[in-house]
Amino acid sequence: MNTRRENFRKYLETGDVIEALTSAIVNLYEQPEPPADPLNFLRQQLGASDGIDADALVRQNQDLKAKIASLNQTISELEAKLNNPEQQ
Repeated sequence: MNTRRENFRKYLETGDVIEALTSAIVNLYEQPEPPADPLNFLRQQLGASDGIDADALVRQNQDLKAKIASLNQTISELEAKLNNPEQQ
């Protein structure tokens, strides 16, 4: 179990995760007025953007997947016409 923990710690150090978390927590500690939402403060310190509407992104993703499917169908139809010119 110790080896697993040590490997995970090295993994976090390699990705600069420990440094980023330490810096964010130090910044939180050094605030003259503690923020009302410390978790949100840490998210901002770590680069998370505010106001991301996950539901809107899911809908947009679904719409784009549908558009891709439609365009792929159009491509298939046009390729079929090119391969069989007598069917036009």
